[in-house]
Amino acid sequence: MERVGYAAAAQNEIDSYFEELDARNNWRSVDRLLPTQKDSQLAPYHRKLAADLKTSLSLDAPAINDILDVMLVPEHRFLEKAAAFQFRKSWPTNRNDAVALAATVGDQARALSLGDRDTGSDLASLISYFSSDILAQLFHDYGRRLPYAGFGTMVELSQGITRNLLVNLKHIFRRSRFAGEEPFMSGVISVKSQSDGVRDGASWFWEDAQPPSGGLQVRDAVESIAVLFRTVRLSHSPSECALCAFSVPWDLLSENSRRTLMVAENWSYLVKLQEGRRNKNSKRIDALYQLGPMLAPRWEVSEHRRGTIELQRDLADAMLDPAHRAELPNLMKKRLARLVKPSRSDTPTDPRLI
Repeated sequence: MERVGYAAAAQNEIDSYFEELDARNNWRSVDRLLPTQKDSQLAPYHRKLAADLKTSLSLDAPAINDILDVMLVPEHRFLEKAAAFQFRKSWPTNRNDAVALAATVGDQARALSLGDRDTGSDLASLISYFSSDILAQLFHDYGRRLPYAGFGTMVELSQGITRNLLVNLKHIFRRSRFAGEEPFMSGVISVKSQSDGVRDGASWFWEDAQPPSGGLQVRDAVESIAVLFRTVRLSHSPSECALCAFSVPWDLLSENSRRTLMVAENWSYLVKLQEGRRNKNSKRIDALYQLGPMLAPRWEVSEHRRGTIELQRDLADAMLDPAHRAELPNLMKKRLARLVKPSRSDTPTDPRLI
């Protein structure tokens, strides 16, 4: 690097060249990546919450305003969103419960904004578990792409494969230079350049790895799985945190479904995890797969394997086997019904989430 004018960094210093999002203060640093919001405007997550309160609980405007007012956290949109997230996870059944719940989560969020983790302990616990999903929802609410930043994240996305890491770094370097930055010479590589770079890397990976036969079938299956992960992540009440893996009853799947999984694994769209996962009902060990981390930015799902979803045979076959594809919309709606809208709501599921 020195020969071409760039400083050579020691291995333990390379992360200093990559700007990171600071999680230490409940992601306060992400606010600068979001659009400026006027004081008179409702945040988009509060507008959605107001609509759901009206539809689900039949609340009037004054009651809804009272609920939203006690959930405000001045100048800390992540904690404000976290309070709304906790409110949704504990969805109330009537007006009185809604008022009490809003006051509780609002008090906890404001306590955390002041550094009082004792008073805000319940919300702090929820954030420790769902932090990346709250962040993803926050950026989605504002119509912004989810950021991926930090050298450790780049390593995670590469799945430890040197070629993948170098491809992402190449795209990041190109994006950084185009943005007028001076990577490895002065300053740091911005969050935006890193995020744009890894999305370029994901696009390259998706287009470059094309199975020679049955490729369209395999890609449709992988996309269905990724869309499921993303929909759960952005849902009213996610069932799993940082969802990027699924288990399936291998022996019960159709032959076409098993072939799709094998091809997807061979082309690194999916990563088979040898430990498998014990089925909650039958106690058998089901096959366990993770979406290839290089593809995570394409659908804005987590690159960290934490949450796992269990796919029943009918839904798995509908995703993986073209002969069952016609069944997918109804099965997907059924699987997501409780997640994408509040309980007792008669609002139809948004077809864009399916």
